[in-house]
Amino acid sequence: VVHAPGALAEVQETPGNLSFRVRGWTDQPYHVLVVGLKGAPTVRLDGKETPLTEPHQFLAAEGQLILRVEGSPTIALTLAGR
Repeated sequence: VVHAPGALAEVQETPGNLSFRVRGWTDQPYHVLVVGLKGAPTVRLDGKETPLTEPHQFLAAEGQLILRVEGSPTIALTLAGR
């Protein structure tokens, strides 16, 4: 499940992979929350591999990924354990 302050577009899902564009409603940085993950995903923001370090984080016990983004980024996840 993805929570974002804006519309999700260009959603593509295949086994082990998810990508989407967030059309953010603000011109300020904001957070995207992905829940229900069983392990840390590999993350690409606008095509660039992005480490899960500040300002992003993965909360393993909760299965939550929190990304800090701006504008209308394309987010691609390769899910762990797939």
